Amino acid sequence: MMAFADHATQTNRKTAVAGVTAIHAIIGVVLVTGLAGGAFMPDEDTPLKTTVFKTPPPPPPPEPDEAVEPQKPTAPLPYVPPPPMPINNSEPTINTAPELPDLADIVIRDAFPEGDPVVPVTPQPTPKPVPTFSPIAAKPSNDPGRWITESDYRTSWINRGMTGIASFKVTVGTTGKVQNCQIVASTGHSALDNATCKLVSQRARFDAARDSSGNKVSGSYRTSVKWEVPR
Repeated sequence: MMAFADHATQTNRKTAVAGVTAIHAIIGVVLVTGLAGGAFMPDEDTPLKTTVFKTPPPPPPPEPDEAVEPQKPTAPLPYVPPPPMPINNSEPTINTAPELPDLADIVIRDAFPEGDPVVPVTPQPTPKPVPTFSPIAAKPSNDPGRWITESDYRTSWINRGMTGIASFKVTVGTTGKVQNCQIVASTGHSALDNATCKLVSQRARFDAARDSSGNKVSGSYRTSVKWEVPR
């Protein structure tokens, strides 16, 4: 068995060496043949054609722009301010009074049935204001010093030393006569107080008082009398 294996191995080695040699031979034949038959040798009479590669021409230069003439500088126009607006310093007049219709245009419609004539209202004249009159108080028209005199002092009153001041108030009628007398401050003696009102009511006379219309009205007057012993 071992002998058969060594024989087979040797046989395979020979075959492989023969194959490699054959391949080398074929490659050499191809190379020789290709170099011999594939080389191009031109004839002497045949001119050789040469190809010249030309460089493309440069692009044309850009056309120059049209010359623009510079404009001459112009001077700026002078500034002219607008004319000032007029100022009205006067204050506006505002009418705050309500607008009232004319009295002549007012008509009465409710007083008449529909269809009856319309009666215009005639404006009444405004009455003239009556001038005012300052009221006047009653004042004496005769001498108050003669209303009570020393002769009215009775001897009994003197002997008893009855003295004093009697203040009184009288009511004066429209005729100027005393209508009433009232003691407002007593002398301390009823006889002197009663004599005072009695004598004044008989002797005093007045100008009657008047109201704001100038008419005579009742008024009042107040004064005093001093009772003292005559010398």
